[in-house]
Amino acid sequence: MAAAKGRGIQQRGNTWHLRMRVPARYRSVEKRKVIKQSLHTDSESEAETSARVLRAEILADLDRRLGGEEVRINPSFKNVAALAKARGTTYRTASELAEGPFADLMARISHLMQEDPNATQSEVISAELGGVDRPQVMISNLVEEYEEASRARLSGKDEDQKRRWRNPYILAVKELLSVITDKPAYDITRQDALALEAVYLDRVAKGEILADTANKTLGFLRTLLRAHCKRHQLKDNLAFAELTIHGGRESKKKREFSEDWIRRNLLCANPLPGTNEEIRDVLIVMAETGAGPSEITGVLPHHLRLYEEIPHIQLREKGRKLKNPFRERDLVLVGPALEAARRHPEGFIRYRNKPGFSDAANSYLRENGLLPTEDHTVYSLRHAFQGRMRRAGGIDQFFQARMMGHSPKNILKREIYGDDLTLEQKLALMNVIRLDATLEERQRAKQILLEAVA
Repeated sequence: MAAAKGRGIQQRGNTWHLRMRVPARYRSVEKRKVIKQSLHTDSESEAETSARVLRAEILADLDRRLGGEEVRINPSFKNVAALAKARGTTYRTASELAEGPFADLMARISHLMQEDPNATQSEVISAELGGVDRPQVMISNLVEEYEEASRARLSGKDEDQKRRWRNPYILAVKELLSVITDKPAYDITRQDALALEAVYLDRVAKGEILADTANKTLGFLRTLLRAHCKRHQLKDNLAFAELTIHGGRESKKKREFSEDWIRRNLLCANPLPGTNEEIRDVLIVMAETGAGPSEITGVLPHHLRLYEEIPHIQLREKGRKLKNPFRERDLVLVGPALEAARRHPEGFIRYRNKPGFSDAANSYLRENGLLPTEDHTVYSLRHAFQGRMRRAGGIDQFFQARMMGHSPKNILKREIYGDDLTLEQKLALMNVIRLDATLEERQRAKQILLEAVA
């Protein structure tokens, strides 16, 4: 048993418990000198929060009893739901039990009478017989609730990454509330979901939005509602189940910048005149490594290995959250990309872990007439890099996946074993697709890659 820590919490095994000494003024209504109660969590921070709430509830109950009221402790919903789960049952409120099978209610009462015939364990009674009503989480609060439930997943993300994670859910809720009024989330009906679907069907038919966009929003709402039901031990609300919109105009294709465009605008004597130097150099590195904008702007100084035998940038989780485990990789730098990175030995400070890079870069390219079509964005540089590997011929699909930070398993449709690409192999690959490489350099580099695959 861990010693009491902070103000009144104590760990037994992996679980934290409240340990509260009863003030002397309550001795006439409470015989226990110390109240001990499980907080049903192995998280110290959660335990401290729950303990503060439960301590206040206990003191309020003692005050009522001291004033002559016979009121038992009313544990919070979170505590009784967790206790019910720990006891191997699903929590149901009193009204839900009354509306459910009579046999279920009688089984719970019978179990309690055998376990606690004198009805002294108020928290157990609440857990079994629904002593606490479910919190009424409004639709407008669903994103906040989901973010709290996802805190472990979000722990490694910086503020800009959290904002980008959060925004699609906020937009989805806003879209739903444009067709229905705010109300408890569990009360969302199939008719509510169909009302939003009808709006999207019209917008897709008119070409205002893509079917993919509408379906993603419906998917975000499904996720929020499913998480809400799980958090509060509710039966799944299937209001948005199997809603899928088809038709409308086709999704935009992933556009590439041509090799000629990259030469004329990035690999030239005076690239992108008029923009700031960080935008210019990030775009050059993107074009020559295939990395995404946030991967480059989020790099920390000690991940810039610019003067090693094979200069490279290490993309690591430390300091920011990568999109997936495969995005952790090394970017070999050659030619203009190496020169661009060396101009920023501390990294790209202006945009590190901040919003705004893509908007600023896209605005510059648009305002200066440098976007070949409306569908081109700075991300088209990443697509162009992948296209160069694909067109080069002789580059193994596993190599392509690792250079891009994709899952090789998803590409090859099988388990992948063995070592990752070495820096030497990545350098050879770069020499195959480098725009200024000679024919001899490309042939020699292809031979290295063939030997690596053999």
